[in-house]
Amino acid sequence: MEINKVHSDLKEIYKGKEVDKKFNFTFEYRYGDEKFLLMKLLKKGYWSVMPFAFNSDNTLAFQLNPNQKKFQDTSIVSFDDTYLECFMLSPNVKGIIPLTNLIYFDEFFYEYPFNSPTL
Repeated sequence: MEINKVHSDLKEIYKGKEVDKKFNFTFEYRYGDEKFLLMKLLKKGYWSVMPFAFNSDNTLAFQLNPNQKKFQDTSIVSFDDTYLECFMLSPNVKGIIPLTNLIYFDEFFYEYPFNSPTL
């Protein structure tokens, strides 16, 4: 499904590549209908966002601002499917990949082999 120009361009660029392991989000929703997720977003009144990717059941979008001329300067928000709220994920597109991978900064990730007595 084509959501908007940005989404369709990103989908075409990364077609056939394993972006979910690198970015922790995808451009194609694998678990059902993209329209259903987008309608939830719009029904909650989030009209000032432009969706471009999916993270599990969450939708990533640009926060549209009339004062910003370029998408590189706009905030990235995540529409959380559980809480049905938008949360700012990154202040701009440059920080989206590092900030989506924060889930790897938990204790289990750093337990082995870094804390191993054999090192």
